Amino acid sequence: MKKKAVVLLLSAFTVTSIFSSFEPEPAEAKVPWTSAAWAVIQKAGNYWYKKSAEVRRGPYADVVESGDIDFNTGSNGASVKHIVNVDNYKYDIYAYSETFPTNWPGKMSIIITNPSGKDVVSKTVTANQRVTMHSGIYGDYTVRFVQNSSQSWNNILVKNTPYRKEFDSQMNMSPSLEGEKPDNTKTEVVYDETGEFILKKPSIEHKTEEQQNKNKNKVFTMNDLASEFYDEVQSSEVHDLKSFDIGSDIKFRDKISSIRYDEAENQTYFGFKSIGDELAEWPFKGDLTKEYSVNSELTLHFKVVSKLGTEFETLDYLNYGFENDGKAPDIKNYLN
Repeated sequence: MKKKAVVLLLSAFTVTSIFSSFEPEPAEAKVPWTSAAWAVIQKAGNYWYKKSAEVRRGPYADVVESGDIDFNTGSNGASVKHIVNVDNYKYDIYAYSETFPTNWPGKMSIIITNPSGKDVVSKTVTANQRVTMHSGIYGDYTVRFVQNSSQSWNNILVKNTPYRKEFDSQMNMSPSLEGEKPDNTKTEVVYDETGEFILKKPSIEHKTEEQQNKNKNKVFTMNDLASEFYDEVQSSEVHDLKSFDIGSDIKFRDKISSIRYDEAENQTYFGFKSIGDELAEWPFKGDLTKEYSVNSELTLHFKVVSKLGTEFETLDYLNYGFENDGKAPDIKNYLN
């Protein structure tokens, strides 16, 4: 049975390429809460970055996004943070992170520290799973996102304004996060039944019958699969494939760009080139380094399944990782 969903409207925004460069500013630079500047904790120090971040200010909530940050890549370390100023006891803060739908389900630790230096929230979540903090003392709260893998994540902070709850109750509707200059295009954000998970609903132009007929018998590379989850109208990734519905079969074949065995996890990671020449790693159980090698091709068969019991879509392979806390499956289950 499909889970109920609550729909939230976000104003449209322009998304900059996740591969664009960004310039450092001094760590001590003072910035307002609704600023595009995030502190990226680097291996060589702490710097402020202005990197394709998004800021949307509305009558009932303010939203700040970091833009895609490559954790543990190059000089970047495992942490990013932002300061949220709270000056009213009715404010709530919630935070979550997104990564590309074709990435193996990863974990993100989100820590919220109050003005007294006490950690009031410390939770490890997966992609699109939010944490919530009800405001207590006034002042600057530090929200940290910690990721130990070499993956790209977009980190999102929402601060409710003082009368948002009263507005919701009176109007009996989902809160609007429309910015001061809303576009005609809206991105629907849907909560799952638990209210913990937040997923972007695709545009009506994302999936067409023409697209489905065109790619029905296509053999997909990692780059092709990533494109399937990219909504060109919204300029954003969505949990919905352009060419397939739940229950469809997908054939995957791609050249192995890297392969490594993690003895502690007893998993072999296969790396494939994705959008922008990024490396996407998929793990499978056991040591497979003697059976497969770099530059050889790997052919796999997937089925499209429901994500979180909703109308959203994912691959059965990726869903296995989500449902089993990141544990990799047996590759034999996907060879035929």
